Amino acid sequence: MKICDTQDCTGCFACINRCPVSCISVTQNGIGHVYVKVDEERCINCGICRKICPANGYEALNKPMDTYAAWSLDENEHKSSSSGGLATLLSRKTIAQGGVVYGCSSVCTDQVKHIRIDCLDDIPKLQGSKYVQSYTNDTYGNVKNDLKDGLKVLFIGTPCQIAGIYSFLGGDDDNLLTIDLICHGVPPQKLMFEHIKNKTEINQEKTLSFREKNGFYLKIIHENNVIYHKSSLFDLYYIGFSKGLFFRDSCYQCQYANKNRTGDITLGDFWGLGKQIPFNHDIKSGVSVVLVNTAKGKAAFEGCKKDLFFEERTLDEAVAGNYNLRSPSAKHPNTEKFIGMYGIHGFDKAARECLKKDIIKYKILGLLQKSNLAMKIVGRIKG
Repeated sequence: MKICDTQDCTGCFACINRCPVSCISVTQNGIGHVYVKVDEERCINCGICRKICPANGYEALNKPMDTYAAWSLDENEHKSSSSGGLATLLSRKTIAQGGVVYGCSSVCTDQVKHIRIDCLDDIPKLQGSKYVQSYTNDTYGNVKNDLKDGLKVLFIGTPCQIAGIYSFLGGDDDNLLTIDLICHGVPPQKLMFEHIKNKTEINQEKTLSFREKNGFYLKIIHENNVIYHKSSLFDLYYIGFSKGLFFRDSCYQCQYANKNRTGDITLGDFWGLGKQIPFNHDIKSGVSVVLVNTAKGKAAFEGCKKDLFFEERTLDEAVAGNYNLRSPSAKHPNTEKFIGMYGIHGFDKAARECLKKDIIKYKILGLLQKSNLAMKIVGRIKG
């Protein structure tokens, strides 16, 4: 039985979590993207999986009510977050109220996954951007149980994962607050872990980071030691991610890559801030674009205002500066070539061959950036 067209599947796992006879399992394609497989012998043809699959016609999208540029006034919170720190602030408030938070963990061994946290000390596990697909595994069922127990739940994820949780639950819940992240697309974990193994040869627990305040870097930490640190302009996996070489098929036709959103609140970087309308504040430490999409999201944001710097902006400005609020990411012209080469040559050789022009362009850009930095340093010394 087919749940949805393969090219439309987002890998949200809602169907696996909801199947009454547990006859749906996970399978992978050649480069590691996860899909679902139905055991026809055990299937009872109830149709629940098709009914709740967001790919079969999810329509509960919200037009943003308000748009803000914002960041946390807590300096440490702001510095440790990818942009403005609002997700951290909302997580802290949820847990302080006795609630729980679900989000993608930056700490991993052989899998990047969503985890449940219920104490403030665990919030750092959810911080930072992760440029890879996170497995939700059985978190939807756990969310349902937490809501039944009367707990406040904050769920943070990509728009398709937010659509998955709503579809799984059969609607909204007063105690559920959702944050969808502006998503560029998701590569498969198999490629990322192969790349990490090629660079580090360490199979034990690692912390991954893709963002720093001074730019985009892939950083791998093991036992508090940085064992790999490379700019996005020189890291092969990062270049492939930036150029859309190995996303899911659904990412290239994403139904959520527009200004109408799945979550109560949408968060991302406020690219292009100040280009249309002046913004007279320092944004070097990072600034979030915040789209408040529902009354529940508005109430949550209002409850954070005393802990935030915020300024109302226009939705048009946010959309103009963020491509994925307008359209899905484009497929790289060598994507099919990469898929064919990967099975024979592995990640490094396939990626280098398919990204030749991009690698040269990024290398030149990186050298120019280093040159400009060197000139600034010299100017400061002479001054």
